[in-house]
Amino acid sequence: PSESLVNRAGYGLLSAGRMDDAAALFELNAAAHPGSANASDSWSDVLERLGRDSEARAAANAGLDRLETEELSEARRALLANALESRLARLDGNTDELVWTCAPCGMSCDDRRFLRETECPDCRVSMVRVAEASHRE
Repeated sequence: PSESLVNRAGYGLLSAGRMDDAAALFELNAAAHPGSANASDSWSDVLERLGRDSEARAAANAGLDRLETEELSEARRALLANALESRLARLDGNTDELVWTCAPCGMSCDDRRFLRETECPDCRVSMVRVAEASHRE
């Protein structure tokens, strides 16, 4: 199966509350696609959710390194960079700069904060400033 198909299956498992199964699938996908920033991002995402902070940092940094050489559209590169750098800021406790969120959509991404305005990496909704999102709820 393609990297994209495995990634979608992993997020399906996350949505179903099967965190350990999702983690195993994302780890496999990252190992099978060692040059993919997206696979590293998904792996670091689930590690962050599991509270495995040092591993999440390592996977996020690997993803950022891969962005340097991977052929991606500028929009995709910006989205992944924002997701990875925002995750590192959250993990390091640098939350004051995380002022962007997706507009409330009912998914787990409603609680995530990001450094820059891109589309939400999870639901693809345009981001808004955190203060604006709280007024819409």
